[in-house]
Amino acid sequence: MTDNRPPLIDRSAARPADSGPAMPYTQGTHDALVAAQAVSRPSAQQAGPESDRHASVTAAHLMLAILAETGSTATRAFTDQGLRLGRARMRVAALTLPPPDRVERADGPLTAIDVVLAEARSDAARRRHRAVGTGHLLIALTAPHALADELTGLGLDVSAAVRFVCATYAATPPRPRDTGREFA
Repeated sequence: MTDNRPPLIDRSAARPADSGPAMPYTQGTHDALVAAQAVSRPSAQQAGPESDRHASVTAAHLMLAILAETGSTATRAFTDQGLRLGRARMRVAALTLPPPDRVERADGPLTAIDVVLAEARSDAARRRHRAVGTGHLLIALTAPHALADELTGLGLDVSAAVRFVCATYAATPPRPRDTGREFA
């Protein structure tokens, strides 16, 4: 099946020096990134006249998209601890809709996705994995400047989640998504 969606990141553009090594994504990571972009920028028809379109994709948007990837390494880290994904989605969704009087800050739920992706790529490279999986994204999102407090507030034992991801990837390392095109 051909993937007609536009790429999230223009890989031909120069990357910032601190963005981490270029690495392919797993299919789950790619799908989560596309979903995070869609959540942060609903169409005018979806959002209605009083649009809540965000200027950028944030850590909270990415976490919400990851939680929709049922069966991924990241969501299994939640369910392995007995956490309910539906409840987690509702709590994280609230983070994506800051009240108008809230001052937007550059950390926590509003951390830019570029920071999270750079940390996820670095984590995957450090572990010598061939691709960035949803587990790497979860590990990056547990950083104190990202969503550590919010994830702990959901009941996630961050240390146990990181151990789960590491054990899962030790048994089955993440694989790059197949980007080959099918020809008729």
